[in-house]
Amino acid sequence: TMVCRSQGAIYRGPVEDSGAQDSAHPRPDPSPRFSVAPPSRLEVEQRHLSQEKFSTRVINTIQAARRPSMSRIYNATWTIFHKWCTKSKVDPFSPSIAQILEFLQDGLDRGLFPNTLR
Repeated sequence: TMVCRSQGAIYRGPVEDSGAQDSAHPRPDPSPRFSVAPPSRLEVEQRHLSQEKFSTRVINTIQAARRPSMSRIYNATWTIFHKWCTKSKVDPFSPSIAQILEFLQDGLDRGLFPNTLR
């Protein structure tokens, strides 16, 4: 199994015992299956701040200044938003205002309270 963190692919090939060759059981399909692991919220933020020409020291200070509870909320929201974008075929790195409003409306339609959608 090969796993790359931010923008790489995940390879999940078959795992089998090469010593046991039972002709009654067909071998699994050996073709690799790739999926892209979503980048973390911090990776996306770091990339954006770097593009805005913030120094690494400043970026580290910004990211370290958040309380752990707030980071958990941001991470959970990013994960939900990224999944919604994938399902809705929206680029999570440059959504339009209309697409963000659709994401928020979907949350309201599912019964979430407005203060949980901030």
